[in-house]
Amino acid sequence: MSGIEIAGLVLGAIPLIVAALEHYEDIISPGKALYRFHGELGRAIQELGNQHALFEQSIEVLLRPITTDQELSEMMDNTNSDLWQDPEIEQHLRNHLGKAYSPYTRTMVEIQRVMIGIASKLDNLEGVKHLTRAGLEAIISQHAAAKVDGKHQKFEISKRIKFTMKRKKIRESLEELRLCIETLDKFQVKADKIAENDLLYRSDGQAKAILSVEMIRKNAKELYRALSKTWCAAHPSHLAGLMLEHRLMKKPKRGRPGWQKKKTDEVDANCFGLSVLQVGDTVPKKWLDVEIRLVDAAVSSQPSRYVVYPMDELSGII
Repeated sequence: MSGIEIAGLVLGAIPLIVAALEHYEDIISPGKALYRFHGELGRAIQELGNQHALFEQSIEVLLRPITTDQELSEMMDNTNSDLWQDPEIEQHLRNHLGKAYSPYTRTMVEIQRVMIGIASKLDNLEGVKHLTRAGLEAIISQHAAAKVDGKHQKFEISKRIKFTMKRKKIRESLEELRLCIETLDKFQVKADKIAENDLLYRSDGQAKAILSVEMIRKNAKELYRALSKTWCAAHPSHLAGLMLEHRLMKKPKRGRPGWQKKKTDEVDANCFGLSVLQVGDTVPKKWLDVEIRLVDAAVSSQPSRYVVYPMDELSGII
């Protein structure tokens, strides 16, 4: 069973176990509860709920770099989603975690073992008898999904539940669960740092120029002609600083930082800036910012041409 699949089972099992413990707390007499657990039962229920919330956050952080927004939403909002068994997502998690994948999977198995140990002490809960053979799936399959459409479901437990775990074992199990979840967080933090640093040394996306070399040559010729007829004609001597903007497009691979981002700020290949230094003896000298834009023939009803748009003057010490 994959690590992602176990994560889905745990997310579905913890709320069910909490509901069973709350049901047991409701039916047991306060005197008997105090005698047997010395207040440990109430604390255990609260702590288990806290660990469930932390585990849910850990899994969401773990899945975010390797899933789309839609996939992540479906998985976190539905513990019965088929995406928890998706081999492609599991493979992307393996790639994202790298060498930490095997320890991560072992940690997830340990979390399942802790939860099976707690659930096995809930006598008369549906599916408990098959926990040893089928794991947490044995009890999950007998009850409604823990979460549907982002809402936690209320489990209907009609049978009289009995909880037989000792106080010391309860504390040990919850502490072990806490440490395992913290370990998952450490794997995720390190994996994110490695992925970010990896981008500095190698590129996994194929880069391609937006414009062909021939088109760049043609545009350069048109730019020279446009400047000669406008700025150059009125100023026999000047300096110019051409701002070279990024003209490459990359498609990051799934799992790399920022791969899910929408292309809201696409590069406009037909527009760029030019800064021209003012001539003369004035101090301080001024730079004139110019926007160069290629007017499309389909828009202007004339052959494509470059148009120079003067912008605000920017003062600066030269």
